[in-house]
Amino acid sequence: MTEETNISLENQIANTLFSYSVSRDDLKNIAKETIENSNAEEATLLYELQILKIITAGVSINYLIEPREKKDEISKIYWEHILEFSKSVTEATRKYSNVDIDYFEVIKDKLNYYLKELSQNKAAAEPASVIGPAFAVQCLLPEDTFVILAGAKLFKGVLGGLKIYYEKQGII
Repeated sequence: MTEETNISLENQIANTLFSYSVSRDDLKNIAKETIENSNAEEATLLYELQILKIITAGVSINYLIEPREKKDEISKIYWEHILEFSKSVTEATRKYSNVDIDYFEVIKDKLNYYLKELSQNKAAAEPASVIGPAFAVQCLLPEDTFVILAGAKLFKGVLGGLKIYYEKQGII
């Protein structure tokens, strides 16, 4: 396999990962189930689920992919896509709601928050048991069992699905 083919595969994987991470179909289903059983607001839940999905997909690169060269290239391309996506979200938010946010900074801050929670809870049986409650805190409903479950479900589902995808691509 030539280096050019490897780069092509890495681009393909990063592009697929990006498309998946910003897709909202699965988020709508999780939000619908959660809202039926909790006090969560749909807009807040969808916003936080989207960010958690982007973060989880990005973290999956370092957590699941084995070859260092592939990991680095896929990560670089993925986060460049997220940066460009974030710029468009930031611009649209400014234009249509007159709110000044930097969506990429929001993602980075929340990534750091989730990583801090994981590092402070290394004894947890599995990462989802930390991410679920941390997610509920971000939704301002830290005691809401259904919101906790929504965050944990999304996190486990994204990692599990991407593990299967990476295996099929031969990079695990």
